[in-house]
Amino acid sequence: MKLLGIQIANGYSSEARVFASLLGNRAGAYDALVLHQEGPQDNESPKSFAADAKASIERLDFGWRPSPPGGHSPLAKVSQYLQLRRTVKKAIQQARVYDPDIVYSNQQHWDCYVATEVAKALGKPQVIHLHYIIGPWLRQQPLQRLLTTDHVIVVSDFIRGEALKHGVAPERVTTVRNTMAISPEQPARVAQEVRAELGIPADAPLIGIIARLSPGKGQDDTIEAFSLIAGQYPNARLMIVGDGETRQALEEQAGRLGVKDRVLFTGRRSDVPRLLAAIDLFSHPSRLDPCPLALLEACAAGLPVVAYAEGGACEVVLSDETGVLVPPGDVKGLAGALAALIKDRSRAKQLGIAARAHIAAHFQPSIAGQELARVLAQVANG
Repeated sequence: MKLLGIQIANGYSSEARVFASLLGNRAGAYDALVLHQEGPQDNESPKSFAADAKASIERLDFGWRPSPPGGHSPLAKVSQYLQLRRTVKKAIQQARVYDPDIVYSNQQHWDCYVATEVAKALGKPQVIHLHYIIGPWLRQQPLQRLLTTDHVIVVSDFIRGEALKHGVAPERVTTVRNTMAISPEQPARVAQEVRAELGIPADAPLIGIIARLSPGKGQDDTIEAFSLIAGQYPNARLMIVGDGETRQALEEQAGRLGVKDRVLFTGRRSDVPRLLAAIDLFSHPSRLDPCPLALLEACAAGLPVVAYAEGGACEVVLSDETGVLVPPGDVKGLAGALAALIKDRSRAKQLGIAARAHIAAHFQPSIAGQELARVLAQVANG
């Protein structure tokens, strides 16, 4: 069996990392060729993808470019469209030579459009990997194609429900959950080094949240919850890792609530495993998160987590066994759960150990790689 993958938008995004991991864990079940975007602003994403996917890639410029503040100009959009049309023809030519049994892409508009054009030109079945909640933000072409494509892979049962509500037939939807490899535990000195670098006292209870700074990701609720327990635990600190459009508002919120000096904004970091080693508790009150990779990574690192009982988090965290789930939007409940784990370090440690074991048993890349191979074979064989 041969798979042709399309990977275009957003560089080495979460969707790209999931796809690369699935390919890298296919264990020889099928051959794969990926047509990967390579634009003038990003030559590194194809290298990272190829290294993790252990698959052949062909680099093509489909015309996709990151959107600047205010969006692309009309002239830029025309240029991108013309480049896309030229490259789609090349993609179809390369696909004919490769002669795949199945065509794969995620739900991103550019990726889905190209995969659809290639699949239709070759008369091959198409699989779409759905990572997001369904809504107008997916744009018209992917929304329509989800209803007619041969199969839809979803990252959680929560997103499966979204696909079914959209009208996708149940027999054409399969859940292949996001995964996280278990890495060796970091030496104790790593936590000490990180705290020294960031000016965090060695004995300070440290709450961490790692996510893009954007609405719905939970940083605002975490800051408010932290402010509610700050007086009870005057040595505690909050570390917010990531960057995005809400950073200024979040910094102002910390100031209004009187905890600005105890909230550290690190910006984007490439050393997340080191940062996780320095954290005591992980907060993830994200809203309607499909299957959060950050939450999986924290659990795999052996951290006790507190999250909202909503979306894919409910499929990752077993409440009161591997972490704590609180009602969505319940900031006081979030604060209470964090405070309880700061107070009871023994329980927090037990939850973290159980979280790591749970990820090791049920969310390993090899499991997802085998499941995807099974689904692809089923679709390819009709």
